[in-house]
Amino acid sequence: MTSLIRFSIALSAVVFAASSAPTRAHSQVSHATRAAPHDTTATKAALLAAERALAHAVENRGAQAFLDALAPDAAVLFSDQIILRGPDAVRAAYLARYDLPSHYTWMVDHVVVGIDGNFGCTVGRSHFDNRADTVRMAHRGVYVTCWRRAADGMWRIVAHQRNDSPAIEPELADGVPLALAPHSATVSLGRDQRAQMLATETAFAAMGAEVAGPGPAFAHFVAPDGILWTVPDMPRGPEQLLAAFTGFSPGRVLWWGPSRSFGFAAGGLGYTTGYSVNRPAEGSAGRYGAGKFLTIWRQNADTTWSYVIDSGSPRPW
Repeated sequence: MTSLIRFSIALSAVVFAASSAPTRAHSQVSHATRAAPHDTTATKAALLAAERALAHAVENRGAQAFLDALAPDAAVLFSDQIILRGPDAVRAAYLARYDLPSHYTWMVDHVVVGIDGNFGCTVGRSHFDNRADTVRMAHRGVYVTCWRRAADGMWRIVAHQRNDSPAIEPELADGVPLALAPHSATVSLGRDQRAQMLATETAFAAMGAEVAGPGPAFAHFVAPDGILWTVPDMPRGPEQLLAAFTGFSPGRVLWWGPSRSFGFAAGGLGYTTGYSVNRPAEGSAGRYGAGKFLTIWRQNADTTWSYVIDSGSPRPW
């Protein structure tokens, strides 16, 4: 496999990752509390209704409708931009890329939610007709959107990632169900789940930068049903993740880290985001690549965290 989407820097080298024992990252949680059971089916239905309403609004009102759905502190990631915060920071670059006569549509493939009913994420495939193309064509890509239910009951987007024009399109045909997709949260333990999750992401990154390369890290921290939301294929679970990095050059290093000004977790589910660099190892020559990532994490019964969905897009150097 030649491109893992987490950091989508260069399709000529296997995209990167890293990991460190999640079991150690959260041993400091000594007073865990289990959340009351929650009907995740109802939460999924509510979240999918919000996503359908957004798609309808975008079709009728254009790209501005997406901006109206963002939380004030939402993390927004799309190609060739840094991580942008909230509608005001996003507006100019977003409308320049996605407003008419450009046309962006998407379809939901899967949803995962927390057990408290207030947080969840969708993944799916997209079609993008970019007005900047010399020859107009519809690009097929992938996306991840995380939603949080506000105190007024309305769902708002708190994180969104698009890889709308990958060099290699998804292998999965439109309308084909996503097989063996990750399940939603089943436990919610600990008083500060965001801190737990960020500690795991940090350990993941540290392991990924080691001499062995990013493969062992990605394999170590992925859930058994976790996926890389990649183009063209989507490796799943530790064995496939390890194999996906077989071609990663020992002369290169994949570095990344979480942006602690972003990130949210509740009900045993959360997201992290940050920047990545794919660079030559010390003493080696080669090109540098820059990317950004959005990762969905799910808590385990022993209070550790594993990632269930990992995605990325390029950014300016």
